[in-house]
Formats: sequence, C-alpha cells, structure tokens
Amino acid sequence: VADRAQMKIEVFAPEKDAYVYRRTIRLPQVASGGVCVDSASIFISTNVTTDDSLVYHLNKNGDVVEKFGSILYKSENPIVRSYITRNYMTCNLRNKVISLAFRYAPIIKTYDYGGNLLWQIWIEDLNLGGFAEFETGGVGFPAQEQETNLVGLVQLNNYFAVQYFYVDNRLNQPIFRMFAYLINPLTKEYFYIDSLQVVKIYHADQKGVLARQYDEISHIAYYSY
Repeated sequence: VADRAQMKIEVFAPEKDAYVYRRTIRLPQVASGGVCVDSASIFISTNVTTDDSLVYHLNKNGDVVEKFGSILYKSENPIVRSYITRNYMTCNLRNKVISLAFRYAPIIKTYDYGGNLLWQIWIEDLNLGGFAEFETGGVGFPAQEQETNLVGLVQLNNYFAVQYFYVDNRLNQPIFRMFAYLINPLTKEYFYIDSLQVVKIYHADQKGVLARQYDEISHIAYYSY
C-alpha cells in the first residue's frame, strides 16, 4: 500500500483470513504519479520541483538504483515545473516497460526498466486544460469554454488505456464526456475510444474492470467482461 502523504510503502502478507502488516519501505520522493512493484524492483513516479527525474527505480529496501524520465520543459519556476511534469504511470511487468502520460501535455512516453526512452507519441488535436503562470510566480487555472483533463492511466495486458474527461461549458447545460486512447507500447499502435461508461478505470485484467462510476452517489463498481 502506497502512502503518498508520508512517502512510504507498507507491506502486508496474507495470513489465514486476513492480511498482516510486515514492514515499511521509505520512499525518497512522493509517489504522486503511481507505484509499480515486481519481484525485484519498485518504481515510483513523481512530479518534480527541481531538475530531477520523473521515475525512481528502487530496490525492495527503498534504495535508489537509478532515476530517469523527463518532459524537457525548462522553467526557473519550481511551481511551474511541478505542474508541467504532473503525470500518471503504468507498468507492463511482463514486457518490462513503463509508460507516462502527462496531465497538461498531450504526450505519452514509454521507457524500459533501464530508463531508455523507447518511444513517445504526441496525440494530435488533444487540447488539455492547462494552467497560467502569473508574474508573481504563482499558478492559476483560467476558465475555458472547452476543456480536456487527463484522469487516469491503466494497464490492460499488453495495452494500456489513457483516459480523459471532456467538458464543454458553452451551453447552458455543460456537456461531459469520457473518452480514451488504447495504446500498445510494443507496436506503437493506438486507438481512439469515443465513449466510456465509467468515470475512472483503476484496474483491469483478463476477468474484469474495477472502475469508479457516478449515479446519484459516487461508488466503486466491478465489471466483468
């Protein structure tokens, strides 16, 4: 279990009918973009406020093995850097690749476990809702008639889905629409999914999808294929 606020991972193991606490792994950075764990490594993704890397490769004790990843956006303002580098991370443990999608830039990057950039794509015509930098050094979010936000990134076997939330405020009744891109990081193919029935997908495997849905009350739902 990743605790972003306290920068740690707590490890639990099954014992009889419950999970029992085993140990705590301290993290060198806030895992704001996600956590991936395989048999020998931990990967965390962060939005940095310095000229640091976005992905930290750790061993099981939390020691840094290596760091990699950048969006190549230069600014002397640490607040701006922390916003432009906000990201979601997903890992394909079988093929040992890591992908990042950025909240305020329509770019997706895929790395191998060694930190080598395998490929990147820029999704054309995707206008993400952004922020504005004030002369005082602060950051604000101007109102927009049309706005698209990145809301999630989830692994789906060899594919992963980048999920977006679109709002059109030009009418008296705002129009909301969920859509996504389904991407194969090995073949570099990606497909546009025009409509989704769930607000955010958290997990998917061969059996089903765990997602958040809105009716009158927000709740978590499990969908089988």
